[in-house]
Amino acid sequence: MKTTKKKKPVKIIHGNSKKITRDARGRIEKGSKLALKYETEKEQLQLINRYCKHIASGYSKESFEEAGHETVLRYAEKLIIESGKTEEFTIYGTVLIHRALRVSQKQWEHWGIQGMLNKIPFFNSQIWALNMRNRFNWDKEDKNPKEMKIERKITVNFVQDED
Repeated sequence: MKTTKKKKPVKIIHGNSKKITRDARGRIEKGSKLALKYETEKEQLQLINRYCKHIASGYSKESFEEAGHETVLRYAEKLIIESGKTEEFTIYGTVLIHRALRVSQKQWEHWGIQGMLNKIPFFNSQIWALNMRNRFNWDKEDKNPKEMKIERKITVNFVQDED
């Protein structure tokens, strides 16, 4: 009779020996060292560039595998603050990220136009509209109007011409 040994659970360790903390569902918790794995300026700039390409291709912020949206923004802001080259990193950092978000919205709008013109086979306009609402906050502006209502009383006096 053979006895089988039970395998010990494996601790997940990042390449630079920093432990990754996971919650009950297996998601990486906030404060985990995984989010801080890009140490050099060059690595951080490369991460920002890859993130911008991902976003500009039409993918969501949440589907970027290497780091979360907040982490990438934190790297961009860190590069701006810590370096003396504020103009260069502003362009590379937050400005580039916001530009990628606008390019993503343009890409989704393009797909919508192509779908309405029947240039995309089996285009589902309801799924497209749902994506637009969720990704770019469509219809949410209507619920919180930014317009101010100002009421004024205006008195108009009519003068008759005497002929």
